[in-house]
Amino acid sequence: MARGMRQLGYKADNIYFNFKPGTGRADLTWGCDYNLSGHPLALPQHLAFLAYAIANYDIFHFWANPYLIPALYYGFYNYYPLDLKLLKHFGKKIVFQAGGCSDTIRPSIWKTKIDPEICFVCQTTQGDTYGYCSNDRTIRHNQGMEQYADLRFGTGLGYDFEATAKTVFMPVDTELWNPTIAIPEKYIYTRKKPDSILVYHGLGLQGVSNRGNIKGTIWIKETVAQLQTEGYNVEFMYIEAVPNKIVRFYQAQADIVVDQLLIGGGGQMARECLALGKPVLTRVHPEQIESFKKAASPFDPPPYIPTDRTTLKANLIRLIENPALRREIGEKSAEFARNVLTPVACAKKYLEYYHSIYN
Repeated sequence: MARGMRQLGYKADNIYFNFKPGTGRADLTWGCDYNLSGHPLALPQHLAFLAYAIANYDIFHFWANPYLIPALYYGFYNYYPLDLKLLKHFGKKIVFQAGGCSDTIRPSIWKTKIDPEICFVCQTTQGDTYGYCSNDRTIRHNQGMEQYADLRFGTGLGYDFEATAKTVFMPVDTELWNPTIAIPEKYIYTRKKPDSILVYHGLGLQGVSNRGNIKGTIWIKETVAQLQTEGYNVEFMYIEAVPNKIVRFYQAQADIVVDQLLIGGGGQMARECLALGKPVLTRVHPEQIESFKKAASPFDPPPYIPTDRTTLKANLIRLIENPALRREIGEKSAEFARNVLTPVACAKKYLEYYHSIYN
């Protein structure tokens, strides 16, 4: 996003705590402008950067973590968002964006209003009041933002702390992800059978691998196996823990892509595969439909094929049996990426909302 902002003439920089290239979420970024220690004892460094940032920036966009001073968040039993208070004192605007399912929606809400199975299969959910993914953590995460945030971006579901949040699509580097990229010979995927249809599904470097089938990997593998026993010439192309800049070469060879079947909404992999011109199956919750339409406006919403574990097999068969439909949806996918997912297109959408908080 910072790249798109710069192309539009704005000063935009990003900071990370403990940024290490090629690992975790760092693998999905385009670089780091300021890399700070995430340890609370690095307080002098954090205070120095806060002073510098106050003097040089007007909008502070927090993604996933709601602080600039980790010691204020982790160092006390109670959370004291004095860094956010200081930003407001100096007239700065504060934006908070969810980086995952529990950043703005408590697990109890996921279980009771969205889908109880999501939390049931996810191994990072230990309990409502304890553990990494808990009601208490979500409340703590939003405590300061409830008081100081001028704008929030969510997942499009509209529940809990993102009840009034806006929805935007994160960008894809369409120079690297597009239908015309060349595949280096060493990354060519060898089909087990001639002319087989490749169903792609992958897991990245970040987080616990598959987190208890959180993306529905087991169901996808089983469904493809069923189709094979029924005589369909189809293969399961499963790619895990491949660096982001390389995984695109495997994605580009797929005929059909299946992303998240539980959390839904289309993740980073789904957006990348749209840019490659692929038909993408992913879960889209009913609450997200209108949010996606608004986020894509004035263009059409993403041409995802809404899919969960109950519709996966039928949707795969429909695409396997109809090459023309695969091409048609793939063309719409690439068009959506060109119109909505480029760094500049995404930056423009964010800037619209940024300007709105000054009015």
